[in-house]
Amino acid sequence: ATTAPDPLVALIRSAVPAISHDALLAGVAGVLRMAARVRTDLDAATGRLTRALSAPAQAPVATAAGPTDRRISAALDGLRGTAYGEADLAHAFTQFQALDAQRSATCGVDPGVRLHIDGPVLPGALHWWPVLDGVAAVAYRAVAAVTPDEQREDLAALLTELDRLDLTTATEPARWRRLRLHLLDDDLNDAQGKRRHPRPGILPLPGGAFLAVLAASGTRTGYHLEALHHDPAGEFAVPEPYTVDSSTPVGDARPAGWLARFRTEWAARGPLPWRPEAAERFAELTGVTPTAAQLVLAGLPHADSATPVPVEARRALGIRQVAEVKLAFGVLNEAAAPLRRAVGVARLPADPARLWTDGPDVDAAAAVWNAALGRRVVVPEHLLAAAVRAVRAAWSPAQALPALLDPARSVELSTDLAFRISGDRARPVDDRATGFTGAVLTSTVALAAWVAHHTPAGDACRAALPAALAAIRDRLANPELLLDLDRYVSLPNFRQVAGTPSETGKGWERYGAIVLATHDDQPSPALRPDLLDADGTDPYLPTLRYDAARPYPMEVALRLVLDPRFAALLADPGDPAGGERAADGTWWPQDPTRSVPDLVAEVVTAHGLGADAAAVYLMLLAMPDPTDRNTATWTGWKPARLKAARAELAGTDLVVAASRPRAGRSLFLPGPWLARGGGQAPIEGWKATLFDLAPDGTAALGVTVPGEPVADLYRRAWRRSCDGDPPRLDAPATRAPR
Repeated sequence: ATTAPDPLVALIRSAVPAISHDALLAGVAGVLRMAARVRTDLDAATGRLTRALSAPAQAPVATAAGPTDRRISAALDGLRGTAYGEADLAHAFTQFQALDAQRSATCGVDPGVRLHIDGPVLPGALHWWPVLDGVAAVAYRAVAAVTPDEQREDLAALLTELDRLDLTTATEPARWRRLRLHLLDDDLNDAQGKRRHPRPGILPLPGGAFLAVLAASGTRTGYHLEALHHDPAGEFAVPEPYTVDSSTPVGDARPAGWLARFRTEWAARGPLPWRPEAAERFAELTGVTPTAAQLVLAGLPHADSATPVPVEARRALGIRQVAEVKLAFGVLNEAAAPLRRAVGVARLPADPARLWTDGPDVDAAAAVWNAALGRRVVVPEHLLAAAVRAVRAAWSPAQALPALLDPARSVELSTDLAFRISGDRARPVDDRATGFTGAVLTSTVALAAWVAHHTPAGDACRAALPAALAAIRDRLANPELLLDLDRYVSLPNFRQVAGTPSETGKGWERYGAIVLATHDDQPSPALRPDLLDADGTDPYLPTLRYDAARPYPMEVALRLVLDPRFAALLADPGDPAGGERAADGTWWPQDPTRSVPDLVAEVVTAHGLGADAAAVYLMLLAMPDPTDRNTATWTGWKPARLKAARAELAGTDLVVAASRPRAGRSLFLPGPWLARGGGQAPIEGWKATLFDLAPDGTAALGVTVPGEPVADLYRRAWRRSCDGDPPRLDAPATRAPR
């Protein structure tokens, strides 16, 4: 793979233009390694089949009574984590039976049994053992208010087995440990040198101890093994040829017998009542959305598969919209399965009876959550849901919006990273570090502009935006920052136009603020922001574009960050120029009667309209989304007043009355209509130059919102209309003066 000919690389890249040289070679190498592993496993399978046909038949393992793996998987959804390659068989309870039988075995150790695959059979099963560090979380799920009855029964059966096997507490003296072992390929060879597959199995050890290997996964040199180690003496000595990668306690840090007491309380009291105040408290302490908090207090159902929460459960929790659940899963996905289990363990008080009398220990659960993820700034759920729907960015709004509103607590917005050229692009020196990157830049700039347009002046969320802009500007001053443009270009073609580089180094060359890797002929360029012009541009950038009319998203983001008009947009606009603030102290600059009352008067004079119709016309002229709902929100007018203003305006030749898909309104400016896709709402072609859109209406950052104070945008649009370029059916595409 490392010597793949360049013509082959070019051929594949022509089909998949975005693939890098490094990624291509790494992928080919991975395929070859996989093929080698498959060949090895096939050889091993052939050997096993040959031996099986020539050996005496082994008695099959009896299947124990209990829920199927499919049902246990559904009951543990949200606590177990995502697992792959599991069989849908009733083998988990058969494993429990085999483990219990081995604990009770009195026969000695056969010195000829060196590996677990030569010992007693242990059928494969779903991966149930991850929950051994969170049995209390499983217990809480079993009694949670909205857990379906069938799942309660399945979880009760699972808890009974774990209790019977003494797998529920880590209290000393310990008798179980969970191990991650490693075996080399050569250690799996039989006496004839044939490779064997490390299937699940049991290796009896002296003193009644044993290793139970539950699952295996391949490595470059052999296999990782997930195992349980039982040792009555508590010594946990692992024999050769196994090596120990990790060894952790099994069960919760609770007194012995806690689960038996819990089950007694459950039998006497039944499932828990739903306590909405507990969810409200968790949301208050952690900053997660109210729906996310409700799901946490419901036991985190469906968090692994994100399957729909049943209607009955939503009603019981007071969740009205499916979209709220989807948004909540986006928040909860920040927590990996081990953290979800830890939060679930913390919910269960030390005295199980208090779970029914006092409710879950919300403060302890919130402390565990915050210690791992930090307390989020509280974001209105409706705003977060709208941002997730509208802003399609590399950094999800579910994570980016809380960071944007509290940048000091955001690692991404407060941490500088060092970058280097590696392979065909710029990469962080520490690829595991979290901090400010190009994806963070484009995502937060797009989101900041979107929030400024979708929250009124005086709103707390809008008031946080200037601090976020200041944090972004601080990060851009980092001299070690490189912003990957994330699009491959032809290095030879660029060199022909650009001429001599400004600087060269090992594996790279720089032209102005542009740094290109020389690893191959198709690098992904990077920008050094500390070398850009004062307005965030570089004379070499147009040469890199595959389409001169389509700047890179990174270009647009940098230009906005350094533009004083964008800073003015995010700043507090102060009191309205006309009218009053709303009762809550807010007002919408998008309402021209408040932001530009003098322009409203000009429109009245110029076109003979009433003041309301003139205001509606200005919103149609300059706003990217003057839907009926938005105009009502911005102005606060009652439906009858809006209807009268629209009817008056519809009687003029300034607008066209029509019905258009996804428009949300019935009045439009005359001229071309850009339907657009990719989640972007349609828009009049006349407005394309107002928002620096591509000829087809595409927005570089994925959102079409003002990049300057709304009052300035109103004045610019009106001036353009008065200066000989009004919207009309045959209007040419011209750029509005700025």
